[in-house]
Amino acid sequence: MVTKKKGNNLKEDKEAKARKVFGIAFVGLFFFSVFLILSSFGTFTITGQAVQKISQLNQGTPFPMEAKDVPELETLEIRFKDYVKSGKVWVENNDNQSNSDKKTIANFTIMTTDTGKVEIIKFNFKVDRQTLVSKELTQDLAVYDSEGNILPTEFVKGTTNYLYYTATSYKVGIFSLRQK
Repeated sequence: MVTKKKGNNLKEDKEAKARKVFGIAFVGLFFFSVFLILSSFGTFTITGQAVQKISQLNQGTPFPMEAKDVPELETLEIRFKDYVKSGKVWVENNDNQSNSDKKTIANFTIMTTDTGKVEIIKFNFKVDRQTLVSKELTQDLAVYDSEGNILPTEFVKGTTNYLYYTATSYKVGIFSLRQK
């Protein structure tokens, strides 16, 4: 009968634990690397929020963004009144608030790391006519800020399936597209 020495078992146990710790660390590092790579592409969506990075942007230069996470908000363009370096712009869907008010089509938030530098934000909406029918609304829509002020909103055109609107804001914040 062959017996193993106790010292060899301890050495083998330590090696097994070291391999296990290395494997767990490797898997964690892999997922962290994937996250970093995905977030470096500029627009990265997580939990209903689109974040757009600005490496540098000259004063007055339009900064266009798509807003796929906010229903009916097709695109927006933000301009800054000063040079921006290493900034970010967030577009967040506040969908849970739009269900509480039948007159509201979309609630969303626009944020930036350079709030004091915002010159103007131009919103472009594409509203499905079926949305208006289902909510029993007319096409008399406007964009409101968080204080209940109506922003300059213009009906651009209508097609068989969609209505197009533009709106303008001079600050970031919480907005809603709703019946006047």
